[in-house]
Amino acid sequence: MDKAEKVSLISGAVVFGLMSLKMSIAFLTGSIALKADAIHSLTDFISTLAVFIGLKLSKRKSRNFPYGLYKIENLVALVVAFFIFWAGYEIIKEVVLAQTSVVKKLPLALAIAALSGGVSYFLSLYKIKAGQHINSPSLQADGYHSRADALSSLIVFLGLSGHFLHWNIEKYAAVIIVILIVRSGYGILVDSLKVLLDASLDYETLTSIRKVIEDEPKVQAVTHISGRQSGRYRFIEVEVTLRVKDVARAHQIVTSLEKKVKEKIPFVDSIIIHYEPVEKKVLKYAFPLTSTSGNISPHFGEAPYLAVLEVKKDEKQVVKKEILVNPFLNQEKGKGIALAEFLVDQDVDFVVLKEKYKGKGPEYVLAESAVTTIIIDSSTLKEAMTELGIKELNEKRERQPN
Repeated sequence: MDKAEKVSLISGAVVFGLMSLKMSIAFLTGSIALKADAIHSLTDFISTLAVFIGLKLSKRKSRNFPYGLYKIENLVALVVAFFIFWAGYEIIKEVVLAQTSVVKKLPLALAIAALSGGVSYFLSLYKIKAGQHINSPSLQADGYHSRADALSSLIVFLGLSGHFLHWNIEKYAAVIIVILIVRSGYGILVDSLKVLLDASLDYETLTSIRKVIEDEPKVQAVTHISGRQSGRYRFIEVEVTLRVKDVARAHQIVTSLEKKVKEKIPFVDSIIIHYEPVEKKVLKYAFPLTSTSGNISPHFGEAPYLAVLEVKKDEKQVVKKEILVNPFLNQEKGKGIALAEFLVDQDVDFVVLKEKYKGKGPEYVLAESAVTTIIIDSSTLKEAMTELGIKELNEKRERQPN
């Protein structure tokens, strides 16, 4: 038995006790209002029983219902909303059509009405708080129904006080209370219908999920995200583009992302991430240089300059050329790794070298981000471009470092 079922069971026992106590005192004192309140508590007990059964059934999965029966909770919440509307109707009817009766032992009747209202109110807080903690719509709805029961007891208390003090205030209080009851019932009704009709998850939740996914460096973009609620659980679908070409590596990243979303976003039952590699029409090539004149550097991390070419994928035509200063040249340690990370941030696709990396660090960083390393024989940038079949750029469009 989980927490929701325990809360519902405790609630049912308390409500049944209150109903029995109010009915007994109603017969003892002759209070028609207290008797009507006891009958209203019966509907609260039936509602709680329905919630308990719904909580039990909602956890089941079968061949016919592989996604579970979570929406039973929303269906039960919908039924409870109508119970709440009925409670409002009963309060109005009790006040408008109340029969004049002689109440014996008035202090006792007042005490029981006050006790009932207090217990029902704190019981409603208990159920609403527990329902919010475990995201149970039916338990929250039952909590608001108990609040309606507490307000009903308040009307009875005011009515009995009117007998005692010769005041007629219950009708005015009833109108205010019924407005509050109808408002809470309407909120539950709308929320339940939204889930039953598969309305989208709220914007805040979807934004939080998007942020978790976008924090992964290998994700190029989140192209689509949608989600729906079913009972207390959430079902998410996402489409992303990845900076990864290897299918096995992409699958690992997606599996890791699905795990992170479930860890950081509560009540996610299922998340499916569809991924595609980034389709680029223009590719970036990076060449380490010893000088701006275009000599290829034999060392990656210690190269003073970098030539970055943007090349049309199909025509192999350069559309942009930049000569950048190596920002990590004077760094004592880890300059190769730092430069590799810098090129990943620059969205470089190919690093063209004359010799292999001295250490494994830069190679690992670049490979993890699907940056391909090409080893060439050429000594100058112009010769390297010819070796790779890259066509020259009009000199006027070249950019030199400041």
